[in-house]
Amino acid sequence: MNEILDIIIDPASALKTARGKSPWIFPLFLSTVLLLISYFLSRSAELHASFGSLREMLNSNSMFANYSESAKQKILDEAMHPSLISQIFSILTIASFPTIATIVNASLLYFGSLLWSGDAPFKSLFRASALTSIPTTGLVAIMNALVLSFRGANSFTTLHDVYLAIPNLAWFIPAQNSVEFYFLAGIGVGSVWAFILNTIAMRITARTPLIVSWMPSLIAVLLAAGLSAMQGLVSN
Repeated sequence: MNEILDIIIDPASALKTARGKSPWIFPLFLSTVLLLISYFLSRSAELHASFGSLREMLNSNSMFANYSESAKQKILDEAMHPSLISQIFSILTIASFPTIATIVNASLLYFGSLLWSGDAPFKSLFRASALTSIPTTGLVAIMNALVLSFRGANSFTTLHDVYLAIPNLAWFIPAQNSVEFYFLAGIGVGSVWAFILNTIAMRITARTPLIVSWMPSLIAVLLAAGLSAMQGLVSN
């Protein structure tokens, strides 16, 4: 499928085909497969880091001050050795992410198209979002997972170390374990790539004016960064 390669090397051509009958099932399937591969590649590192973050939270958070040492240890044991049901739920959650993200992204583009006189129907922007999910979700996840697996699980004491291992804007600020840190940690290679591809989709697929084509793209980046901030603060 030419669109699969074009979305990486010639995105304008790929996103132009989204106005027609370009495929969306295979791109979403490919993104899901790549994301699941990245999950298994980085699982040991992220599990080790999650365990460290949980242990740190149990020892420092006043909410757990009345917990006995045995109760804390039980929580840690369950985190280090999750049940089969918990593992299946995690896999299903990860497998559903590309589809959910594509729907959300296509909705943002569609509302932007309606607001700024675009002429693309939702299905065209959904196809465009499915195509862009291959590099921005699947390939970026694989690259990040390779970094984590190459460094090894013992390199990560907490999830904070995981954020610092992957290229993102949080590298450039001194604050740690803050809202700002986790917000900027959500703006990385995938976010920049998504911003570029979404802007092209607004211009090529939705045919919105150039001066406003970047606005839905920016909202998508800020939304992802906000979710990153929420996740980081909850896990720490």
